[in-house]
Amino acid sequence: MENNNEEKTTKPSVLYEGHRERMRQRFLEYGMDHMQDTELLEILMFHSIPRKDTKEVAHQLVQSFGSLSGVMNAAVEDLMKISGVSYNSAVLIKLTLALSRRYAIDSHEDLPMYDTLDKIGQYVKRLYIGVNVERVYLLLFDNALRLLDCCWISDGSVNSAVPKTRVMIEKAYQKQASSVVLVHNHPHGIAVPSGDDIALTHRLDTAFDLVGIKLLEHIVVAGDKYAPILLKGTDMFRISNM
Repeated sequence: MENNNEEKTTKPSVLYEGHRERMRQRFLEYGMDHMQDTELLEILMFHSIPRKDTKEVAHQLVQSFGSLSGVMNAAVEDLMKISGVSYNSAVLIKLTLALSRRYAIDSHEDLPMYDTLDKIGQYVKRLYIGVNVERVYLLLFDNALRLLDCCWISDGSVNSAVPKTRVMIEKAYQKQASSVVLVHNHPHGIAVPSGDDIALTHRLDTAFDLVGIKLLEHIVVAGDKYAPILLKGTDMFRISNM
């Protein structure tokens, strides 16, 4: 039976309409990497719940199903058990998942293959054009070394990525990545790994290895130069000259 909770709510205030627009603009300007899973769900629910604060609904969904992927994979009947989630909202969630899968299938054959260190190095150098802060990215690859995603991890010292090890592993699992490459920059320095860079690399190498994901490399970028830290690429890539 359709849940009509949304139809009984009152007209949204001007203040909340302003909140919705700010959330949309934040997403359009910064993308999903700067937003929590609950915030993305909150925005999605704008389109099926026009007269209600969707923040609480988004939090209840994630709490009930454990994660964003848990929400997307839940059955329509189970989604509708959450207060505020109607049949229309449940269908919207399932449609979003279906579109994501169709996109992944449709675009998979066109994914570039990064089977040499030089190809990855040339790609990551472009990530830092005009970037004047230290920034950490995680590149996700499938078994054929096709790039599945490039995820922003943090801004600031590379040590700021240490507390986000679990987040990086979760991102790799969500994309079903077989291997990853960590990248960070030295915006005002040279492409030479520091002691902290090396220590972090070995900690992450161990962490990813424990969950069956290969940390192929940790690359330091400075200007138009880059340098690998692990040098594990010798048996995983066909190495090109840097």
